[in-house]
Amino acid sequence: GQRPAVVRQLQPGGQAPVNEAMCGIGAFIERGDHGHLVIKNITPDGPASHNRDVYPGDFIVGIDGGGTQGMSMMQVRNKVIGRRGTPVTLSLQRPMRDGNGNNVL
Repeated sequence: GQRPAVVRQLQPGGQAPVNEAMCGIGAFIERGDHGHLVIKNITPDGPASHNRDVYPGDFIVGIDGGGTQGMSMMQVRNKVIGRRGTPVTLSLQRPMRDGNGNNVL
């Protein structure tokens, strides 16, 4: 099921902020094969790495209470990047995995 996870938006390692006051969640997000937003990987010591509810392979089904279906990657980026120190709430869904570790929908 869905579970909310709050990630503080601090300066993520390996990513240039939009400006010094703006930054992201410290995760690389891509669109998966079935159109889902997927956390591909997490930046070491980035904000997402300090949250025990966020894992690579998780689907992002909501951002700050709004659904992500039909959102462009630019819209997603604009939602997760914000002023340093402000929270963003991700609604995540952990997919089932097959014996090879691949997501099963």
